[in-house]
Amino acid sequence: MKKNHIWYLAAGALLLGACSTDPTEWADDMNPAPAEGAEIELFGVHPETKTLGGGSRVAIAGDRAVWSEQDSIGVFNAASTAPAKFLLTSGAGTAEGTFAGKIGYEEGDKLYVLVPYAAENPYLLDEPEPILPTAAKIGFNGQMQDGFGAQAEAHLGRYAYMASKPVELVDGRAQLQLSYLAVKMSFEFSLPEAATVRFLTMSVDQNILYDKGVVDLTADAPAAKGWGTPSRCLTVGFKNGAVTAGQTVTAHMMMLPADLSDKKVTFYVSAERADGTPVTYTTSKPKGLNFEVATSYTAEVSGLAAYDTHIPMVYVPGGSLNICGLGVDGLTPQQILDKDYKVNSFWIGRTEVTNQQYCDFLNVRNPASHQLGAWLAGYMGVLDDKILQIEQKGGKWVPKSGPILSADGETTTEGSYADYPMIGVTHTGAAAYSWYMAHKILGYPDTEKTEEYLPSEAQWEYAATGSEWNPEAMYQFFAGGNDPDELMWSCQNCDSEGSSCLGLYVGNGDDPNAMSPSGSFNGGTHPVAKLKPNYLGIYDMSGNVSELCADWFNSANFPYGTALDPRCKDISAADDYYGDETRAVRGGFWQSFASNGFTFSRDAVIYNYYSTTMGFRFFLPLR
Repeated sequence: MKKNHIWYLAAGALLLGACSTDPTEWADDMNPAPAEGAEIELFGVHPETKTLGGGSRVAIAGDRAVWSEQDSIGVFNAASTAPAKFLLTSGAGTAEGTFAGKIGYEEGDKLYVLVPYAAENPYLLDEPEPILPTAAKIGFNGQMQDGFGAQAEAHLGRYAYMASKPVELVDGRAQLQLSYLAVKMSFEFSLPEAATVRFLTMSVDQNILYDKGVVDLTADAPAAKGWGTPSRCLTVGFKNGAVTAGQTVTAHMMMLPADLSDKKVTFYVSAERADGTPVTYTTSKPKGLNFEVATSYTAEVSGLAAYDTHIPMVYVPGGSLNICGLGVDGLTPQQILDKDYKVNSFWIGRTEVTNQQYCDFLNVRNPASHQLGAWLAGYMGVLDDKILQIEQKGGKWVPKSGPILSADGETTTEGSYADYPMIGVTHTGAAAYSWYMAHKILGYPDTEKTEEYLPSEAQWEYAATGSEWNPEAMYQFFAGGNDPDELMWSCQNCDSEGSSCLGLYVGNGDDPNAMSPSGSFNGGTHPVAKLKPNYLGIYDMSGNVSELCADWFNSANFPYGTALDPRCKDISAADDYYGDETRAVRGGFWQSFASNGFTFSRDAVIYNYYSTTMGFRFFLPLR
């Protein structure tokens, strides 16, 4: 688990289902309401689900409108600061169930019920927020579907939230009057080729969709409303998502009610082709979706076509930044959770931009000499050939060839640096590439600032962590795990086969934070995508080269600005380094200690700095 960030595990439990762990598993020893007096029995009839237009073509059976043996409900009294757990004692497999448990009450008191049961973990927050019956929170983020077969809908029961009208006990018993708080949604789609589906996202043009809700259980007719930071997207993830070309499959999602009848809705299906390359398919519906509570829907997501990103890019489903272990000066852990920092969905380069990709850009862009002087390593208009791994030959930019370390770690062979990360590039040069690719090649809007097509620190860290769908996100130090030798080119392993032999001393010893006297001068960058990727399939976010971000760097203020897509655009907020403003960089590099590659490690460079240890990664927002 990340150092000093243990409390973040509470994010999911506080939101009653927001993390990937089944909320019923949080039940034991978690701070239930006081169990006082005699056992109480509550009787509940599972409500029916309506269908749109007289019948949904796909039966959504996440909870199957019957009670299951493992079902439990959360019960509050007026003084509760956490629910008491009541277990199903009879009625499994039917719509009529009996729940039993203990909670303090007096005859005539009202009780308030939320289904399913979940409780916060008091060990993860110094001062955990109470779960009050007047403001019980529910969450729909992080939904994960298991394939498209018999288990495809099993996750829905965790998010099929229900509440009862307040009930009064008579002789320790009461009849619940349950109703749904959520919508059951199905999306039918097929892909034009065999692939493995990773995510399906529904997106609108405005930030109006909530993945969290709050409900007043004491109301005569409890209903959920959006809570937290709204965004453009709702997403369901998949495991075992392999499909064949043309196979019609169905994704299932629970969500808060939303009227999108006059909104354009765009669907994104993120997948991996058979050869492992990422691809995103997309289609849009002009308008007409109105999701009402307790209603089942099926939407045909037809006409999916591959989304052009020009170079291989990975789709990152938007979500909460709390998985990144945020530490915000001046805010308590609970205040950070309440702030609900998050990012919208986006694409990020599968690898760092390579020498070949940058040469392709220069050959199309044909920049003037003064522009090259601002973009690339050099001084007074003279480029620094000792740093750059690209050169001009015959009027064209090409990757250089040079020494590449052999397997023995001592001898070298001559080879091309085409697939090595672009180095010797300034922030201006990185932004110029990204803006040109986005605007001129892919037709994205022109922007006042060219760095809009570099990732922000928040987007970079969220992608490196693997998104909130990564079940190990809060336990991983590096992008993809905890073993730096498997994930990161650093001073521990960079003088190995494939090194570009950049001639700086590295010490590969047992201590990841100290140079070894047995090191060498053979360290350097390596070809991209040679080590293991992270959960999303992104390579080298820890190590190889550090990566420039869009933000001006402020050491005391991260994440910056607003709760959604925070980004520091204000130069006056930048830290000063001997009179120069600083830009944010992330990820560690081939000559750094392994700890520099932690996904939450931050660094900065002066505005137009360049080196053999720094590069960048292309970024695209949703249109």
